Amino acid sequence: DGDGKRMTKQRKVNIIGGGVIGLSLGWELSQHGLDVTIIQKETAKQTTSWTAGGILPAANLAHAIDALDQLRGFSHELYQDWVSQLESTTQIDCGFRRCGGWYLANTPGERASMIGMTRYWDELGISCEAVAISELAVEEPRLQAWIESQSSAAAWWVADEWQIRPPRLLRALDRKS
Repeated sequence: DGDGKRMTKQRKVNIIGGGVIGLSLGWELSQHGLDVTIIQKETAKQTTSWTAGGILPAANLAHAIDALDQLRGFSHELYQDWVSQLESTTQIDCGFRRCGGWYLANTPGERASMIGMTRYWDELGISCEAVAISELAVEEPRLQAWIESQSSAAAWWVADEWQIRPPRLLRALDRKS
């Protein structure tokens, strides 16, 4: 500028959509000094993110086979620290837990799919173990009626599956964005 004043760039970002992805982007960008505006029609409680299952599948970056596996593995490595930072900043427990996950099959096709899936996970270094139906009944007594109604039920356990409570996560992100 001719009179010696330096122009300062304003670092403003508009994000359309206030679900988990929009609010997460907003929070991250605000952590890097950007001025973020979230544009949305509804409140966070009205987004599909509010009712999402919150299941975060197991992943392993070290053994990732393709770009999607690499992205999933990288995300899996970062997510725990990211949520911990968000919870520390907002004082809101997002319900992040390493809880493991059951995979159940009750048809021959579902069983075949799970056998293929366990081989795929084995290539990725993700532990998935077949579990006897009798053990499932002990571990998850609420599934007893389902177990008894199936003639060819099968079960697998994935220990490194996580969960998060989407309403709590949205509250924390909404407070911080």
